[in-house]
Amino acid sequence: MKNRTLRKQIEITHHAMQRLEERVVNHDGFRSWQHMVKTARYEGRSEENMTDAEYEWYMKHITHLYSSSQVRIMNGFAFLFMGNKGHARTLVTVIAVA
Repeated sequence: MKNRTLRKQIEITHHAMQRLEERVVNHDGFRSWQHMVKTARYEGRSEENMTDAEYEWYMKHITHLYSSSQVRIMNGFAFLFMGNKGHARTLVTVIAVA
């Protein structure tokens, strides 16, 4: 039996969907927006795994997060997740990493 973490469904808020369409534009390379967001949440780079440039951007632009919030960097975008009793499985917005 594989030792794999169960990947629960990710909720995408209306605001986050607007930002995905506006900033990311399309979900090329993924089956759907949902697949892209789920991949970002579970496979995107967390604070500990960001490059120096990504971490510098993160420290400058992402402030005032709740301790249970999660930020994942993937394909040049920061995906901000929060909620779900501290499990951060709701995408609240997406920001281009400049």
